[in-house]
Amino acid sequence: MNQEQSHNNLQEVALPYSKEFLAFLKADLKLGKKYVVLDIHTQNAQISHLLFQQVHLLCSLSPDASYAQFLQNKYRQRPNFISIHTSPSNTPIEDDSIDCIFIDETFRSFDNQKLKQEFERILRLNSYVLITKHEYLNRSENFSRAYARWIEDVLIPETEANNLSTSELKEFYSNGFKQQFFQHQKSFSLEELLSYTQVIFSKNAINWTPQHKDSLQKVFQQFSKKNKIILEYKTVVYFGLFNYSVPEISLRKSIFFNILRPFAFGFYVLVKSNIYLWKALYKIKDKLFGKKS
Repeated sequence: MNQEQSHNNLQEVALPYSKEFLAFLKADLKLGKKYVVLDIHTQNAQISHLLFQQVHLLCSLSPDASYAQFLQNKYRQRPNFISIHTSPSNTPIEDDSIDCIFIDETFRSFDNQKLKQEFERILRLNSYVLITKHEYLNRSENFSRAYARWIEDVLIPETEANNLSTSELKEFYSNGFKQQFFQHQKSFSLEELLSYTQVIFSKNAINWTPQHKDSLQKVFQQFSKKNKIILEYKTVVYFGLFNYSVPEISLRKSIFFNILRPFAFGFYVLVKSNIYLWKALYKIKDKLFGKKS
């Protein structure tokens, strides 16, 4: 399998974001056609796929050079898409040019303070930063619970690797943050599940072995129906404002115009009364001297 096929497979098996998540972005965060959005990820451009039709410009940033080039080639026909290969801690993006930043589990791979400084530089005033991650729903006797246990047994406690502490989040979001959850599910065949799991292993630098494949296949067979399983998960979203402030120039304008408002109204009345006065004088003149032929 060549690299392009590998990236295509990765895109197909990646966990997508739900329609409810998109509705939240549009209704609560007012995401719209005027937005310039930065999507930061390693090999998971699902946010980009979700927002293509929703925003003015979408910039996809990946530290993985081959994946960034793959996306650039794949979406070269889209005029509102740019793919960048760089570190999110040091980007070529101009100051004050981004309206909203999304970053997935990649957030844990970089220094929080360096990310924060870079985000403060490239974001416009009162712009949102959203950190997203997926967690499996551990309901009793469902595949998601069995799969989460399998991951913990043969790999690492995934929740441990992905969890963000409250102190980390408070330090990153100086102006406070909120949290939202969105439930979703995805259907997998055995081959799709194996591909998806290999991605997790790769991200954690763990070798994928025939023993892993065999043991996961047994879990799949236990819960499969018509050669498919359903993986249930929730998307956890942390979000908050960056560069939160009232622009000084806007504040000055507001004070200036509030002070002048009574005078402006008085001036309007004066002009209007002047117009009526001259009209009245012309009517009197026409009656006294008659209209000129």
